[in-house]
Amino acid sequence: MKTLMIITVAVTGNLFAEWLNFNAGAIIENEPIEEFNKVWNDCLTFDVELRGLSVDTLTEDAVKYLRFTNTPGIILSDRTGLPELPIVRCFVWVPDSTDLSFSYSANCAEVISCLPVYPVPIDSLVVDQSSGYFIGEFFTEDSIAYISSDWYPNHLVEYVDELRFRDARIAIYDVYPVQYLAVNDSLRVWSDIQVTVSFDETTSKWPVIDTGYFCSRANNSILGYTKDDNPWIPVPGLVMRPTDLTAGPVRVPDYVILTAAGLDGSWIDSLARHRADLCGFDVAIIRTDSVLSQFSNSQPITPLAIRDFTETMWNWGQPSSSKRPSYLLLIGDSEDPIYGSSDWYLPSHSYEEGLWKGDNSIYDDEWYVYFDEPYSTYHSIPDMMVGRISVRTTQELQGFINVIRGYEAASTIPAPDTLMWRRHLSFFKGEFGPQWKPDSSYVDSLRQWCGYTWDYVFGGDFRPYTTSDGSTMSSLEWDSLLDSSLSRGQQLVVYTNHGIPHVFSAGMDWNEPVPPEFQGLPDSTFDCFDVDSLSESSFIPHGYPFIINACCSTGRFAHTIAEHTDFDDRFYFCFNDNPNAGPVFDYGIDSISEKFLKHPDAGAIGFFAGSGATGISGYDRLAHGLMEAILYYGQTRMGDAIASMRFRELPSRISANIALYDLLGDPAVDLGDRVKFRNSCDLIVAPPDLELLRYPAKPSGTGTAANLSVTVRNAGAVASGDFDAELDIEICELNYDTTLTESFSCIAAGNESTVTFDGWRVPSGITSDMELIMTCEADPDRNCNDSWTPNNSAVREISILDFYPCDSGWPIRVAGSIKSPPVLADLNNDGDLEIVFVQGNAHVCAVDPSYPDTLMWESQAYMINPRIGSGFSIPTVADVTGDGNPEVIFDTIDKLVVLDGSDGDYMDSFAHDTHTRIWQNFPQTVVVSDLFIDDDVPLPKNEIAFVASDMLYILRYQSDGLARIDSVTVVSADEELTTAWLTAGELDGNTGSDLILSTTYYSSVVNSLIGLYSSHKPGTFYETRTWKGLNFSTIPAVGDFGSGNLIAVSKRISSTHNPNPVDLIEPLDLSTAACCSTSSATRSIRVFCCVIADWVASSAFDRIIAPAENQCFVFEADGEEDWNYEYADPSPRRPPFPALGDLDGDGKTDLLVGTRDGFVNAFTPDGREVSGFPYTLPSEVFGGFVIADIDNDRHVEVVFGTMDNYLHVWELGSCDAGYSPWLQVQHDSERSGAQE
Repeated sequence: MKTLMIITVAVTGNLFAEWLNFNAGAIIENEPIEEFNKVWNDCLTFDVELRGLSVDTLTEDAVKYLRFTNTPGIILSDRTGLPELPIVRCFVWVPDSTDLSFSYSANCAEVISCLPVYPVPIDSLVVDQSSGYFIGEFFTEDSIAYISSDWYPNHLVEYVDELRFRDARIAIYDVYPVQYLAVNDSLRVWSDIQVTVSFDETTSKWPVIDTGYFCSRANNSILGYTKDDNPWIPVPGLVMRPTDLTAGPVRVPDYVILTAAGLDGSWIDSLARHRADLCGFDVAIIRTDSVLSQFSNSQPITPLAIRDFTETMWNWGQPSSSKRPSYLLLIGDSEDPIYGSSDWYLPSHSYEEGLWKGDNSIYDDEWYVYFDEPYSTYHSIPDMMVGRISVRTTQELQGFINVIRGYEAASTIPAPDTLMWRRHLSFFKGEFGPQWKPDSSYVDSLRQWCGYTWDYVFGGDFRPYTTSDGSTMSSLEWDSLLDSSLSRGQQLVVYTNHGIPHVFSAGMDWNEPVPPEFQGLPDSTFDCFDVDSLSESSFIPHGYPFIINACCSTGRFAHTIAEHTDFDDRFYFCFNDNPNAGPVFDYGIDSISEKFLKHPDAGAIGFFAGSGATGISGYDRLAHGLMEAILYYGQTRMGDAIASMRFRELPSRISANIALYDLLGDPAVDLGDRVKFRNSCDLIVAPPDLELLRYPAKPSGTGTAANLSVTVRNAGAVASGDFDAELDIEICELNYDTTLTESFSCIAAGNESTVTFDGWRVPSGITSDMELIMTCEADPDRNCNDSWTPNNSAVREISILDFYPCDSGWPIRVAGSIKSPPVLADLNNDGDLEIVFVQGNAHVCAVDPSYPDTLMWESQAYMINPRIGSGFSIPTVADVTGDGNPEVIFDTIDKLVVLDGSDGDYMDSFAHDTHTRIWQNFPQTVVVSDLFIDDDVPLPKNEIAFVASDMLYILRYQSDGLARIDSVTVVSADEELTTAWLTAGELDGNTGSDLILSTTYYSSVVNSLIGLYSSHKPGTFYETRTWKGLNFSTIPAVGDFGSGNLIAVSKRISSTHNPNPVDLIEPLDLSTAACCSTSSATRSIRVFCCVIADWVASSAFDRIIAPAENQCFVFEADGEEDWNYEYADPSPRRPPFPALGDLDGDGKTDLLVGTRDGFVNAFTPDGREVSGFPYTLPSEVFGGFVIADIDNDRHVEVVFGTMDNYLHVWELGSCDAGYSPWLQVQHDSERSGAQE
């Protein structure tokens, strides 16, 4: 068991952080991998792979705890007082009209000793220094849970809920890759979890869904959904004012305006026409009085009536049209219902839940578009992109519509100086108490990448006499800097700190004003008064920013008159009319977000903020998601950017927090260049778009490999035309620098293209401790009419794990982990060798190496491998029918199955008792050998032998199918088999092969047994030997060492160091012929198997090889140690099966071994590493390796699978055409372990 050592890499208060790798490991800060596999008729599967965690150490009451708060891509469990563990929340598209069930399999477990895991804290509303609210955490611990001797949780996957998103049924599953054992402070980490969602194939339906303008946002967030291209090709749309709101307009709209009746007028038609012409939207305009008359029996209009209307609107044109609306703009202000007769009244939906009660209740416009969800669902994925223009007068509305039209008015390239604010970003950050996010370093790197200037205003606690938290200015200076920055304008503003409806609370001071140190309220803050005082610069026209507020309450547009006048509630700080208690002021009804929208000359184009108290821990995800959506991914409409952020942060946002944030502004307003510069493209290359393949190839000789890919997107208004991209590759440790060039075909507006750079020759000397610096520039020659070129280039630094000798077209990703070792065989008599492998737990598949992109066949589903545990079933390929053609034979949980090798069709099966422990925790094999010699029916090697439950079965495939020839009871009823392995070979001098059964069984203690079976003495084992109290779990090899066959037995001893990891056993009486003793002082508790080789070119075998978890032993035939190699990166778990073959083309047989942590090495007969080895993989090799020239190209190939769903073919040294030294586990269908 590993022990977790905390290495300090960052310090914040009492917090220490480390990146914890486990199993095959991961590059620091890699998110968990969620991969959708495939849909079958009755099920679908997806994988979750976790390779690392960010581990924080903090102290509570002098006790150190672990927390996982900073691991990207995860959320944390929320059961108060219980261990706070990481969760990967998965959203899966599932069919309609069927019940769902799920199961899961989990592999690659590692147990790690650790500190206690921090308990889930209590969330509570906290009054901060400004007496505003925010959500804080308080320590609490369930005392019973923290003395438990059970792993928590006791399951790894749970169904959470389901929701509907634009007609798609989305099921939500929480995957728990980490369990905690409190009694001895241990973590059990599962690196590979596959979830199977099952449904009724006779009733299930997959509807056609219209994701509309959401398509690119949903693609990477909903498993099973693949986006369609949605290019920017606006065709003028239609503006409609339907009278019958049930029947709807003549066309399904893209964009719906719902306006308070008293605010309607020609100005709304002008906005609708603007959207129809600019965006190509079909637009519907609806008035609240129409909704009231058709969906309500009483006044005033209510949120329920509006929801009834929007649900009806959602079904306009159905089912004949697949189109659905995408944008909803609300025009009007929300107030208490007593103001419902006001002509500006358009209520928001409010509710109270959990912490959000009373004055901190949630106002959520997006509730109106939670279609097909119960009205009692208060937080979900909105089916449309929603915004509100919160005004009460037509003058305010007309002013803001004019701002929108001016903001999106066309301009020319080169852009005039008056538009330079569009290339500016402002980041305002205050500090008091918690560490506020996002970090300035992140924002700085983002704006530098896109070539923006910026204002960075950081104020600490604004007290000049202390610098304990980094104060850099006074409150007056803060106020002044924000005033000058916001008067000038910028494309984006990000603010993070405390907030209340009228105030950015950073800098707030509640003491009696004593200038200049203490300013009091409102002088110490940036507030509604400051917004009113903003004025357009006399030199540069004001740039209306999109303001992103990572704080509480500043987006509370539904702040009511009653709330405003409730002076007893200090939460709002709306006014103070007491001259003896601070400055007298009255902020008015409008929140600061509304003030920005209503300012005609120096306001904002949009404001995204919370309507109540929000969780600080989500601020970085909110800000990162929005800025990257706009700048990286070209999602420049405000609603699109918000949807992109929410899809990206789905795991953490399906909570009350998703409903806390609202957009004030038109969701279709475009912040980008495509509406401003309508004759230009806008090519974007962002740092995440530069990728090194997961398994980058290292070609032999002077060859090159396609290891590097770059994605370029076009966020502009027109197609780009063809262009080149230059990719510079730098490896500082090698003083290496080279530049590649590839061509991109024309990218349509709104689309993206990925190109692989084929011409890179990987330099020699590259190792896993080096960093690869990729720098790419799209269109360096400036052939495209591009509106902004600084964002055409990006730099990314990638940690190198390794480069691999991948054959062309390999590896391929398949629909499940590859736990069992593959088999090589000519299945279709075409002269090359096909690859047979087990995909996931349920399907045997074959692939032709000439066509790696398509499976040759896939079997029906069987329970082949256990869902939990280290066991796996190994298929074999042999001729069991006597027709000269190969069959595929494998065991499952309750039957042995035979398939036609040419097409995978079912031939027959043999039912047996359900497997128990021998299948759960150890490899399970089938042996095919000529056990019974029948002169009348000469069927070569046609018997099938396997062990199930407590029975050895011998089968033969007769003319009518499988028939039992013999069976032998292995252990008595009061004993339990824990492992079982079969090997066939000639042992007793009689015709026909014999069987060697190697088992461990439990009978008060664990015992090891070897039994010999011969067809000449059916019904029994003719010889047995038992090692009482010893657990060998051996997989033997058998062969002639010069004086007849011997059995090489690996000996797994877990209690003490064993100097004899291998014994040679006489087959006649099972006595020990020789003990193979090692000089290694390193203990090996998993000496897994034996293989034997002829390395001295004699007529007999002369070497016994026994790989373990941490070293490899090689012995001579007399038991003397030849050599031993200790691995630099050992694994605590059972190693994969080894293989023998000439890997480097020197005519000598080499040894190929590995560890379960992804380490692969090869050795020559004298113990030297084969050139090019070792290799380090990013995933586990669970099963083992096979070796042959599979495609007759006179190069030897190594074939294996990894637990990340990849099937690999490596091309190594030269060989004779058709060279096939090791086709199956332990060499052959007899599992002899001996290379002939």
